Amino acid sequence: MTRAAALDPLIAACRARLARLRADRSPTGGAAAAAGWAGVPQEAACFRDGLVWRTEELGRCACDCYGRGDTVAAVILTRGVIEDTAALWYLKALMRRTLDAGPVQDRDVVEAAFMALLVGRKDGPHGAPRGVNVLTMLRHLEKDRPDFGTLYDALCEIAHPSGAGTAGAYGGLVDDGGTSAEAGHLAETGLGFLLRALDLFEALHAEVTALLPALAALWAALPDRPAR
Repeated sequence: MTRAAALDPLIAACRARLARLRADRSPTGGAAAAAGWAGVPQEAACFRDGLVWRTEELGRCACDCYGRGDTVAAVILTRGVIEDTAALWYLKALMRRTLDAGPVQDRDVVEAAFMALLVGRKDGPHGAPRGVNVLTMLRHLEKDRPDFGTLYDALCEIAHPSGAGTAGAYGGLVDDGGTSAEAGHLAETGLGFLLRALDLFEALHAEVTALLPALAALWAALPDRPAR
């Protein structure tokens, strides 16, 4: 079996996960609107929905790149899927902390935390809230899943124009456009990472979805903002 053929089962496994994500896609905010949610539960649902669309697109394009031998491009896309997984982990943790705190919280403080995810920007320009840095999200994920920090760091070595991402990825390419042992190994490693990220993303998606009704109930129970 050639190295390229050996990748086929991994690509097929990733595509199966992505097909399930496609089946779960809905217009961003559609589920919240259907449930009549506003405020924090709507913001959480919109962020979740956007991550589903983004992860399906990045993962699908990564599989396409792995399949045709564009390994460095595939690895960069795979890194994006790990970042999305970290973002969904961060959302789940924020929802759990909010639920655990109960109905004694300040509505403004609670909503600000969710708005930072949904519409936050790096520098918070023009009154927009400051966003949560993706490395912060990754560090939160890494506390419970240290393997994902290791995966992300390994992909960064290839995604950046360093030794691993230049000579390490292309130095052994053969003249006829075939795949070298080095590139084939990178592809196999990257696909394994992609599969692990998609599995975790799928589990997190189910957890976040299950928490949304409780979050909506808590939001409805929080005291209204005092009149000014």
